[in-house]
Amino acid sequence: MMVKVFTSGGDVARLEAIINEWLASNKVRVANVSQSYAYKSEDSVFHTLVSIWYEPQS
Repeated sequence: MMVKVFTSGGDVARLEAIINEWLASNKVRVANVSQSYAYKSEDSVFHTLVSIWYEPQS
């Protein structure tokens, strides 16, 4: 089992595009996806963390 972590500082649409690009270019079997948020008050931005647990497929 492997994990790929994606992060974004506010631009959720761009984060989704990056994840979709990665999934389209890698043959994997996704086992689990988790998502969490953190708020940074200094710049008033929500940061998103998406972890994809997967197994490579041939």
